[in-house]
Amino acid sequence: MSSRLRAPTASTALAVLVLVLVLVAPACTRAAPTDPSASPGTNGPGSPTAVGSPASGGELRYMLRYDPESIDPGFVLESEGAVVVDALFDSLLAYDDDLRPVPAVAERFEVDETTTLYTFHLDPDAVFHDGSPVDAQAFVRAWSRIVDGTADDLSPNAHHLAAVAGYEESRRDGTPLAGVEAVDAQTLRVTLQYPYADFPAVVAHPALGPVPAAAVEDTVNFREAPIGNGPFKMAGPWQHDEFIRVQRFEDHHRDVPKLDEVVFRIYRGDDAEEQAYADFEEGLVHVATVPRE
Repeated sequence: MSSRLRAPTASTALAVLVLVLVLVAPACTRAAPTDPSASPGTNGPGSPTAVGSPASGGELRYMLRYDPESIDPGFVLESEGAVVVDALFDSLLAYDDDLRPVPAVAERFEVDETTTLYTFHLDPDAVFHDGSPVDAQAFVRAWSRIVDGTADDLSPNAHHLAAVAGYEESRRDGTPLAGVEAVDAQTLRVTLQYPYADFPAVVAHPALGPVPAAAVEDTVNFREAPIGNGPFKMAGPWQHDEFIRVQRFEDHHRDVPKLDEVVFRIYRGDDAEEQAYADFEEGLVHVATVPRE
């Protein structure tokens, strides 16, 4: 799983998760408990078999300070939702450890001399968790859904695409985003309204990940159990105020995780950090915020 960062409000939480998922792959039993509050040490991160040679398998239990507003990429609002979306979805590009855009779904891209025309070439092996292809139309669908100003539920992430041609019309009339074109299944062309050399960094944002047809055909179920294209897939519907469980996606086109699964355990109340840290000390969670005091 490549290192990926969220919006600034989510960078700390995500950086911790990415490092744990990539570098601290656990050596432990495969069977995962159905209860995320399992006894200390059960299926948790263990010692690698050898230095520099992490073992496969096991479960990571990760603290969320509250129930996310959304785990649908187009509607993700804050760090708690973004860290889950990052596990479930890949955008066109991702960020490496030096915050540089690197390939994710797009194997490569070109930009013209005006920096207003970007052409992204998608990995033909990229698929959604339901087996359907991650093609250029999946990005057209996702981005048009985000900027649609006439939708019943307005996305809070439309501003990320403000530079794309047709943005104002989409916000006003709900028309498809004119500047996003599926040239063919593996080629996405994006036309901007003005030069924007930082656009590759924008398309690495988790809110701009692709979505399958189910995202618009069955919105209610999609928001509870999103069908993504990332290295982890939903292991069952979101258990609000309790946990979100994701499991390794064996058919990921680029980075199959070493972990069997991640349980995002949701804490509630003003003392959420204290609760989580106490559980961390007991071995009930593996990643938690250190309370300020």
